[in-house]
Amino acid sequence: MRDPALAPADAPPRAGQDLPAIEARPSRGEVWPPVLEEEEDHLPKRSLGSKLFGIGVWGWVKLAALSVFVGVVFQLAGVNPLAADFTIADALGDLAQSLADLAGWSLANGWHPAITGALIVVPLWIVWRLVSVPFRR
Repeated sequence: MRDPALAPADAPPRAGQDLPAIEARPSRGEVWPPVLEEEEDHLPKRSLGSKLFGIGVWGWVKLAALSVFVGVVFQLAGVNPLAADFTIADALGDLAQSLADLAGWSLANGWHPAITGALIVVPLWIVWRLVSVPFRR
């Protein structure tokens, strides 16, 4: 019988032999392959502008959508930050009052728009589900 220590290096391990160590995969956010410390000195340094505003196209789209949403909420609440008598305390009070009014209206009349929307949305959703059946796994 042959000595397992004399087996070729590329031979599969036999029963009872230790398996070779397997490298751990990186967790989310880690660089792969790992950058050695001495290699970090050779990476180009990012400028402050790149660090602050380097968010990519999708990031800018999300930022614009969030800005529009906040603008709509402020307009519906009657908040005008460009008015001469604008104060943050008054704006927050107006916003809170508008949200309370919206909550009261929703409790009293919320089922009307919900039913109206459901009359339109649910049939379209059913049709979409039926049309997309062949494409689902």
